[in-house]
Order: sequence, then C-alpha cells, then structure tokens
Amino acid sequence: MDEKDRLIAQLRQQNAALQQMIEDLQKQVKNLTEAVLLLRKNRFGSKSERTRNLLEEDGQLNLFNEIEVESDPDKKEKEPIQISRNKVKVRQPKTRREVVTHGLPEEEVILDIPEKEANCVQCGTKLKPIGKKVVRKTLQYIPASLKIISYVQISYECPRCKNTDHPYIVARKAPAPVLNHSLASPSTIADLVTGKYRDALTLYRLETIWHNMGIDLSRTTMANWLIRCTEEYFAPLVNRIREDLVTRDILHADETHVQVLKEPGRKPQNKSYMWVYATAKQDKKPAVVYDYQPSRSGDCARNFLGDFSGYLQTDGYAAYHKVANATHCGCWAHLRRKFVEAIQVKSKGDTSTTAETGLQYCNKIFDIETELAEKSAEERYTERLKLEKKVLEAFWTWLDSLHVLPKSKLGEAVTYALN
Repeated sequence: MDEKDRLIAQLRQQNAALQQMIEDLQKQVKNLTEAVLLLRKNRFGSKSERTRNLLEEDGQLNLFNEIEVESDPDKKEKEPIQISRNKVKVRQPKTRREVVTHGLPEEEVILDIPEKEANCVQCGTKLKPIGKKVVRKTLQYIPASLKIISYVQISYECPRCKNTDHPYIVARKAPAPVLNHSLASPSTIADLVTGKYRDALTLYRLETIWHNMGIDLSRTTMANWLIRCTEEYFAPLVNRIREDLVTRDILHADETHVQVLKEPGRKPQNKSYMWVYATAKQDKKPAVVYDYQPSRSGDCARNFLGDFSGYLQTDGYAAYHKVANATHCGCWAHLRRKFVEAIQVKSKGDTSTTAETGLQYCNKIFDIETELAEKSAEERYTERLKLEKKVLEAFWTWLDSLHVLPKSKLGEAVTYALN
C-alpha cells in the first residue's frame, strides 16, 4: 500500500470517528434540549396531565393507524371490548348548605309566642298550634378555652387507731399524668399534635395562639412535650403498626427529600428523606407509616421492611430491590407521567406520535381501572383478564417494536415500561 492509500484509509477512519462524534453530540443536544423544555414546562406551564382518549376499544390508536387499516382490505376488525356498567339510581344532590353542615350537632331555638298573645285577638279563644317549620339556620362558633384542673386529694384516718402502733390512713390515688412533672393533659397534647401535624402550624404560631387564650406556654415546653410523648407513647404504637404492616400481601412505598435544620453531625443543606409505606387501598385494615432517614439508600427500605415477601409497588427506584424477598411492581401513574413528559419536550418540528401512543395505552388502562374501582379483588382480577389483557398484549408488542434514544424522555418511558 503506497502513501496515497494509507492517507485515504486514515481520512476514512477519521471521518467515521467524526461522524460518530456528531451523532453522539446530536443525541446529547436532544437530551439537553428535552431537559430544558421540561424545566420550563414545570416552572411556567400547566400542571394538568389530562388528555383526550384517542384509543379504539381494541387498545389501538385510531388516529395514527387509520391509513394502515383502510389500506388493508383483508384486515379483520377486532372484537370491541365491552365494559359493563352497573346501573345506579341517580339521587338528587345535596344542597351546598347540607354538605357544609353535615355531621354538626344541632340545637333548636323554639320561636313561640308569649303567653299573653296566646289568645285570638278577635274572639279571645285560646290558640292551638297547627305546625312548625325551620325559618333560618346559622352557624355558631364556640371559642376554645382553657382551665386548670386541680386534683385535690382527701386523706382519711381512723381516729380509734390514730394513737396505736398501726394507724390507718387512706386516700384515693390520683390518676396517672400524661407526662410526669408537667401541666400537660391528654387534651393539651392532642391539641398540640393536631395543630402542628394536621394543621401544619409552627410552634411559634401555636405559642401565639395559646398566649391569646391566656397562658404563656413556650415553644421549648411544647417541643419537650411532643418529644416525650413520641418516646413514651407514639414510638411503641408506630413500631407495632410496622410489625403488622410487613405481614400484609401488598404494600406501596415511596420517598421524598426533606430539610432538617438542626440535626447532630449534619449540615442544614444536607438532604434527608421521609420514606412512606402504606397498605393497598382495598386493605380492610389500612395503615401508613412514615420513616425518617438521613439518606436514600436501599438499606433504609430493607431495614424497615425486613423479610417482607409480598408485592411491593414503587416508582421503580432501584434501591427498593434491596428488599430481596419482595415481588417488585411498577406504577402505571409514574409510567403515564413519563409519556406526558416526553410529549411536553417535543420540538415544534417533531411529527412523531410515539409518546402520544404510549400515553393513550396508559389512559385506556386507567379508564378500565376506574370502571372496576368499586368491585371486589376477585371481581377485579376476573375483569382485568377479560378487559385489560388485549390492551396490554398490544402495548407490549408495540413497545418491543420501538427504537428510541435510551437517555431521551421517551427512552426513559419505554425503559420504565419494559422493566
């Protein structure tokens, strides 16, 4: 091979390398463009994920497959899926006032005429009642109030045995306090817990509320009460719920980051995580446990769930696979959201309909699940085999036929679905 041939071969090799570099950079630009578009959408766009149902009853997209179906005269139409609907008697909806006041105790104020007006002004005959009706309802607010309960113990002694070697003295035992050496009562602790954890009030605001009711209860005291109650009462209860939770057949799990400002050995900027574990919606004994952890490691889930061997439904986070004995399940809501994100990041010139197709398959599954929501587990299982099997088979076949960039939003959706 002469110098010319070697130069041509070298240039071809360099050209191939440059072509590969261009393809890689184009993929990177596409992925980064999608990321920017998604960030802009999340910040400035609508949060709604509602979409029109474009699926035919057989699970196929009528909008995108219409030409292919019409061009094939031998193509057989698939039997449509029929979703049975229970006939429900339509009831007259409650009025707004009935809804607002439902469940509240009610007190009647009788509007009766005075005794001196109980005779007929024309003939003097005593009047007889002929009926009554509600002419108006008002909502009354009863302000909260505080009072001090003093437990006064009365002691008794036997006067006859008083001066003997065995005097007899007796007194009724006081009820056990919620917390030793404190003013706390069950009602004050219940109000603090409700205000802080249900109503999301800070201790600073609770301190102000209590001050306005007539007592200066400091934030430090409130915090100490909550900590002591957690250690003495709530922690044993949570541990017992956890022990029962891991015996269930189906659990849901998720985690989200939280910021802890003052934690020994950690900076306020460090991410901490709240892990949540919940029973299935149809569970006869519903339970939810929140587990705070300083990290997102799979060891957190493994330590909490232990030898749990049921079905564990998560968002696909790989750390949950450290729960080795569980059967891991994906989440259709997360899959649907990934297809929505893939649609949101499409450029204006992108005419592909792959993401829309995936989204509509998900919508079809959601529609069927809505129809089956009130049925028993056995009925849902039977109906799913009848209604969803055709849709899912078409969905998996469609997924296997795709060729997408793995790191793109569409690629993430497809990978999530296949995994």
